[in-house]
Amino acid sequence: SMTGGTLQPSITLSCVADQLKMSSGLLALPATIHYDRWHIPIACQRLALSTTILTDSEKLQDHCTEEGKLSLSLVITLNEVVEGALDTLSRLGQRGEEALEQVMAQLVRTDARIRGYAVDALVKVAPKSDQRAIKAALSRLEDSEYVIRLKALEAVAQLAERGDKAACSAVLEQLGNSDATVRQTATEALAQIGKVNDQDAVNAAAELLGRNEEYVRKAAVEVLASIATKSEAAAVAAVIEHFRSCDVDIRRTAVEALAGMQGNCSMATVD
Repeated sequence: SMTGGTLQPSITLSCVADQLKMSSGLLALPATIHYDRWHIPIACQRLALSTTILTDSEKLQDHCTEEGKLSLSLVITLNEVVEGALDTLSRLGQRGEEALEQVMAQLVRTDARIRGYAVDALVKVAPKSDQRAIKAALSRLEDSEYVIRLKALEAVAQLAERGDKAACSAVLEQLGNSDATVRQTATEALAQIGKVNDQDAVNAAAELLGRNEEYVRKAAVEVLASIATKSEAAAVAAVIEHFRSCDVDIRRTAVEALAGMQGNCSMATVD
């Protein structure tokens, strides 16, 4: 039968000791049941109990009826094949137009696992500073899956050249994320792609020192420590602007930011 475009043959198993130990995991099924009549490769098969896809590590007996029967649906999917292809591309590091096109096409798949594999593969097949690949990675910063957003930040850091304004701007926005891991990953990414004393990046980071959220200010301090120097008057000016804040916490953070910046500055500059 066809359901939503997916072939779903029905399978009913009985607890026959000579054929199948119900204490076995789902991986034992392909060796026991004859799928030849459907001509479906094992890599394309998923077993479902009602609407739940079962994992290979699950025990059959956990899902049997009192009579020792187990009714499952065989769900046909190409996800494993696609994941395998992306994994192979990543390991081989095969670069080229065709490989890049194939990987980028998988970034918009509905299956989150495939999108994750595609982000991993992107940094392996795309040349450094390839703008299409960078744009593709940046688009995943808004992915619905948390892990993929982290992977995308790491991919941007590996693909973008130092001073890439579009990349830096998008990553800077992630410093305001409520999740500590996202902020830390963004901070590390900026340390890799931020150009020292780039005025746009420094100003954007310095502006975050005025935010009410302490975690955002702390992230800004770390970024400024990696991309700003005290010898650059404009960078120092952007930070000490917050010395005038009426909020004592903001003033304290601004002092920390200035102290953390590389190099030295004269008292005249601070004044």
